[in-house]
Amino acid sequence: MPDGPLLLSPDRMAKSFYREVIKRRPDLFKIQFLEYILALFPENIEPFYAGFGNRNSDAISYKKVFISQGKTYIINPSGELNSEILQMHKTSYSCINEIVDMTFPYLQTTILPKATLI
Repeated sequence: MPDGPLLLSPDRMAKSFYREVIKRRPDLFKIQFLEYILALFPENIEPFYAGFGNRNSDAISYKKVFISQGKTYIINPSGELNSEILQMHKTSYSCINEIVDMTFPYLQTTILPKATLI
């Protein structure tokens, strides 16, 4: 997994269970949560580059926050990745490193000099 935050639902189990199992609308929370994160950035900034999930509702959620279908990856029960750009060949979650350079941009990190104590 790339470096970055791990975002979890703040809801209690009963509320999450009701939303996801009874109502069968897990996308409601995910859309709301992703829109909240999107609103933290200026309008010309796209904070999301890709989305991974295991349900079609995940793809719906990512589309709502402008992640392109080509950058939305749904992992089926067999562990295969499905995406608009992967339709020509199947790949697995563990094999995505074979296409990582052509799929995800290289982010150059800047190492700041260490502070000197006087």
